Amino acid sequence: DQASSSHLLKGTDLDLRQTDFNITNNVAQYKAYIIGAQAAVKIGLKNVKVYGDSNLIINQKSQMWKVRSNSLAASQAHLVDLVKGFTHITYTYLPYEEN
Repeated sequence: DQASSSHLLKGTDLDLRQTDFNITNNVAQYKAYIIGAQAAVKIGLKNVKVYGDSNLIINQKSQMWKVRSNSLAASQAHLVDLVKGFTHITYTYLPYEEN
């Protein structure tokens, strides 16, 4: 299952769009969150609000669900390391139809 992902960190002039990941949709979603977190770290953000339409990732990052897929474990661990530098971070699920 090949997925394509596009993302942009709002409120900055950083253009972080990437497309045509040759990976599953869930891994592509994690890559999008990782790129957003890297950009937030790069510009020095400390308080971060994450809104996403990936119910899986939002619930895993909110620690409501465990990461059970080996293919997602490395991405989850990388994201955990990235967000350690933030003072405060919240994750909110936003259905696709509403974003």
